[in-house]
Amino acid sequence: MCTVLEDSRLARLQLEGGAILSRLRKEETSVSLRDDYRDAVEVVAGLYDQVDELVHKLVMLSNQRTQELDFIMEFKSLEQGFKEEHCKGGEALLKRLERWEDLSSAELQVYEVKVRSFWVHLHDFSQRVEDTKTNIDKTVRLYEFFDK
Repeated sequence: MCTVLEDSRLARLQLEGGAILSRLRKEETSVSLRDDYRDAVEVVAGLYDQVDELVHKLVMLSNQRTQELDFIMEFKSLEQGFKEEHCKGGEALLKRLERWEDLSSAELQVYEVKVRSFWVHLHDFSQRVEDTKTNIDKTVRLYEFFDK
């Protein structure tokens, strides 16, 4: 997309195309008075309008994709920080609790259930983070493919 939008020929067409068409329409020569000349100018004007509309759509799409990519990049950064902090914290907590593993009593059973539940939730969260990372990576690769 960027390559197309930065093409000097397209930029020149956008800057000068409308003025050239206007001059062609106003021109009064023996050639310009012919019906086939006027028809050709109208065909060219129609094509110019189509190109102008498509360039506008391309710019809008490019802007949207850039915003989406910015969001994805920021999300990945936040996700990584969140994953690092919560996983480290959760793993550290579980390691601290592991030293009490041999201690078994009916009174501590409720805490053992909570620790196991916490571990399941932590594992589930880590899996969702990994799935989201995979989806984001695929989206970024697809965006990069379309951006070429």
